[in-house]
Amino acid sequence: MTRHIRDILTLAGFLFAATLLSGCKGCAQEDDEAKIRALIEKGRTLSEEHDVKGVMDLATKDFTAVPQGMTRQEVSVTLLMAFRKYEDFTIHFPRPSVTVEPSKTEAQANITFIVVRRGEAVPDLGSLVDDPQTWLAKASKIADPYELKLWLVKEDGEWKANRAQLSGMRSLEDL
Repeated sequence: MTRHIRDILTLAGFLFAATLLSGCKGCAQEDDEAKIRALIEKGRTLSEEHDVKGVMDLATKDFTAVPQGMTRQEVSVTLLMAFRKYEDFTIHFPRPSVTVEPSKTEAQANITFIVVRRGEAVPDLGSLVDDPQTWLAKASKIADPYELKLWLVKEDGEWKANRAQLSGMRSLEDL
């Protein structure tokens, strides 16, 4: 094999490897986003099942709710009170926005959602998951929307919520 052909094959091999690696980096980013969205879905399911421990297992040991500075234990009690107040409910939200930091060890997710008593009529919000503005306009006619901001960290390869901020929720006295 001539040196020229070998150089071309080597260059082609490097380009192919670079393409694969750059694709894999994108895949890793998408995988992280998909994992975070799956974590959010799991949180919805556990919440609808009133599984406070399960929800808290999705959080780090040093989890806090800001700006109140609520500890993990205080958040557990708040969730228990909210689950009792709302009783049998469903949670609806459009596709959460997820931003994974370049370090791939930290991320942020924003979820706008409504809580509706199970069995209550809910217009077709599922078709609007990729249109958050229209989803919010339609959902606001059914229930008061909340916004949940999550700061996440990767621990041992798994994403966990480290901080949360909930807006639109009534005070604890209303629970």
